[in-house]
Amino acid sequence: MAYIVAPMSASSPPDRWGDRLPRRLGLWSAVAVVIGSTIGSGIFRTPATIAQRVDDVPLFLLSWVLGGAVTLCGALTYAELAAMFPRSGGIYVFIREAFGPLPAFLFGWGELLIIRPGAYGAIWPGKRCAPSSSWPRCSSGWWPW
Repeated sequence: MAYIVAPMSASSPPDRWGDRLPRRLGLWSAVAVVIGSTIGSGIFRTPATIAQRVDDVPLFLLSWVLGGAVTLCGALTYAELAAMFPRSGGIYVFIREAFGPLPAFLFGWGELLIIRPGAYGAIWPGKRCAPSSSWPRCSSGWWPW
């Protein structure tokens, strides 16, 4: 089985940060997560809106290439941070190591109460009629977008 990161053996001693979660994300699992996140965030909804606002086709394509380059830089930044701090916790750990426990604690609560619900709220309009059109006002033109 192809692993992105080598699996930890049962006999490996805990490191200075304590026990870690087992690393069992294979290549196909990682690909599925990336594809699911991309499709789930409305990739089929946004190109038409952008093309409507950008009349020039080369400029439209350039905007997508630049967006992809910025996204790649962000992904490589997170990969570097994950290699520097190989612990469970993700962004919480990075903030705790960089700024201390209080900003990390505040980020954790902000993620729970503001950031994550806001992201789900932004994604939701693209999925409002996906399962079926039986939801009230789904196809009546009530939505402002």
